[in-house]
Amino acid sequence: MKKAIILAAGHGKRLNHLTLEKPKPLLQVGDKPIIEHIIKQLNDSEIYHIGINTHYLSSQINEYLQKRPKDKNKFTIIKEEELSGTAGAIRIFKSFMEDVEDFIVIAGDIVSEANLQELLSFHQERNALASFYYHERKQSNSIVNLNEESGMVTSFHERPPTSLFVEGERYKINSSIYAFNKEVFNYLSDPTLFDIPKDLFPKIISKQKLYAKKLRGYRFAIDNEQRLEQANQYFNEELQ
Repeated sequence: MKKAIILAAGHGKRLNHLTLEKPKPLLQVGDKPIIEHIIKQLNDSEIYHIGINTHYLSSQINEYLQKRPKDKNKFTIIKEEELSGTAGAIRIFKSFMEDVEDFIVIAGDIVSEANLQELLSFHQERNALASFYYHERKQSNSIVNLNEESGMVTSFHERPPTSLFVEGERYKINSSIYAFNKEVFNYLSDPTLFDIPKDLFPKIISKQKLYAKKLRGYRFAIDNEQRLEQANQYFNEELQ
């Protein structure tokens, strides 16, 4: 059995009017909502037991999942009365993950063709505590430094100052697609631990148990109107 968590609780404020009456995971990309892209991606790696945290407009996500055609998927939905961040969202699924050794976590605004089974295999082969996909860009909200041969992450800068970026250089960036060993729950007992990259990753790096693998293929983080438009342009061209 394989399991995953989709992080679907956020407000999506940078999408402005588009998320005033609809949660971000239900925004349409191509011929289906973001969350359906993620469910299909999980199913492609034979992951059918899916935990989903909700908060903002949670009833709409519940209704969408209830109305989906019946298939192999089994959803465990936990509504957060107060947002606990990306790390806190993993914490609330501790009992859900009791019967698996390793599991996938994916942000609810990521549409990609990342192979999740490949990430799990990479993660397990290295006996990692946490692993993630990275992609490369000239500038973004994180910088990943790693051992190119093993994939072990040696440092991780979340929200780095622009002074760290050199014009024209490409940097390894967190793709927000993760694999964790259930031992990670031992690091999540502190309720003030809020964010995966900012709060959790430094603890794992100190144990030399964080690894990263390059993502192949497309990836869209649907966190603003421009990126939603880019994703729809890509998928609409694919559908023609």
